[in-house]
Amino acid sequence: MSSLLRSLALGLGGVVLALGAGCGDDDPGHSVPVGSSGAGGDVGLAGEASIHDGGRADGGATGDSGAAGETAGAGGAASGVVDGCEAPTGAGTDVPVAITADETWTFEGSPYRIASTTYLTATLTLEPCTVVELDQDVGILVGNTPEAGAIIAHGDSKQNAAGQTERREISFQRLTQDASWGSISVDTTGSLDFSLVRLSGGGSLASEQNGGGTIVAYGDNPQGEPTPSVSVQDVTIAGSETYAVNLTSRASFAAGSDGLTIETSGKESGYPIYVEAGAAFSLPTNLRLDGNERDEVLVHPFARVASDTLPSRGVPLVLDGELYIATPNDEPGLATLTIEAGTELKLGGPAAGITFGADATHQGTLKAVGTATAPIWFHSAESVPAAGDWLGLYFAHTTASGNRLEHAVIEDAGGFSGAKGFGCGPTTNDASILIFGDTAIEPFVKNCEIKHQAGDTQIMLGWSVSVDQAGEAQAFVDTNTFADAPTCRVSLPSQADAPACPGNDAEPDCL
Repeated sequence: MSSLLRSLALGLGGVVLALGAGCGDDDPGHSVPVGSSGAGGDVGLAGEASIHDGGRADGGATGDSGAAGETAGAGGAASGVVDGCEAPTGAGTDVPVAITADETWTFEGSPYRIASTTYLTATLTLEPCTVVELDQDVGILVGNTPEAGAIIAHGDSKQNAAGQTERREISFQRLTQDASWGSISVDTTGSLDFSLVRLSGGGSLASEQNGGGTIVAYGDNPQGEPTPSVSVQDVTIAGSETYAVNLTSRASFAAGSDGLTIETSGKESGYPIYVEAGAAFSLPTNLRLDGNERDEVLVHPFARVASDTLPSRGVPLVLDGELYIATPNDEPGLATLTIEAGTELKLGGPAAGITFGADATHQGTLKAVGTATAPIWFHSAESVPAAGDWLGLYFAHTTASGNRLEHAVIEDAGGFSGAKGFGCGPTTNDASILIFGDTAIEPFVKNCEIKHQAGDTQIMLGWSVSVDQAGEAQAFVDTNTFADAPTCRVSLPSQADAPACPGNDAEPDCL
């Protein structure tokens, strides 16, 4: 992959291309938050301009800055947050096309000008207040298999004599005004360790052909374990034309990543963040999206997932296809998807949904436990939602016990499933929740609301060894709420022994 990246970059004049591939009575639209603020560390830095090239450092009206920025915006009063860096006044430094030995960049050597893509196969350390300027469409390629590369960029903050907090950020910005730079592209042997860093005006269209982004990272195996190559602490990305962060092939954020703000980005990609299922768990805490094309995270189900957590980060997660929860073909076992309380999950397109299990030896299970005040919300990603916009939750090969779906809202589901003739309900098995199996499944759906769906059944019970068919269906009815209900709220399972269904006729048997 790295040699291909190198040849693509050189062949296109130094352009770095990105290879890529809830529950309860409350209305979830009000109970699920659509944005979050950082832990008091979000300073009002405006638009695409950095604080070193004319951007505001005072939390002014050009951006929603949160409490800290508003304090500083009041004119730099005591206890406010201010820019602790001066603009560089020296001649600056021209960066070569290859860095093969460890080195340190400083404020005194700033600005560091990158006129063509730089290949980094060493450790590059950036001190507080360092300024890096990148020309149109160019970037930095970090690592080149088998050679490792790393950027360690740590700004800092301190109290000054006036009692103000001086933030000394490191800045990556445009060399030429109105000309976006490309990407900081992290190979499988590369890594980024960023704290108090601001990246503005990157992710150019030239980097979009295979995904694009201001930060683009590549995982080691798109079907294997995540590659935690990007660490962020109090980082801001602004004005990225494509993704601000593009984590492909299960690249992921490093453990402990906290405080990522993305502003005015994703005009060409549609989203500020791309991450693949299997690595979604790594999304930073204190994630703030503001003024982007869509203030949402795209979670792409590139391959089946053995383990992942869809975390509650105060922003919607959009699943743009069918996610399969199952261990790899050569690894029999139990796969688990965990969804945190308060998570808002949007599903995009009639093929979108979540399927648990691939076969009897590759089973899947769900742990989705919301609360009355922080429900989990599954609904359509369409701008104008409609019933049947997405498939539903499909338990094809799952355990008889161990699943949990509690305090959730399932809305706009019931799209065409392809299943037919299971259970004693309607012949066509299109439902919000479909459950199949060779043994009875315990009633794991509790305190949930199912509404605004297509199809004829809301919960379809498809096993065929039941004794008390009506009793098993009733257990799924008792603790849940069904709104806009089709004819069948919960279909009865069938019996292995004749008659399979009560009455032994063609009429659906439902509660």
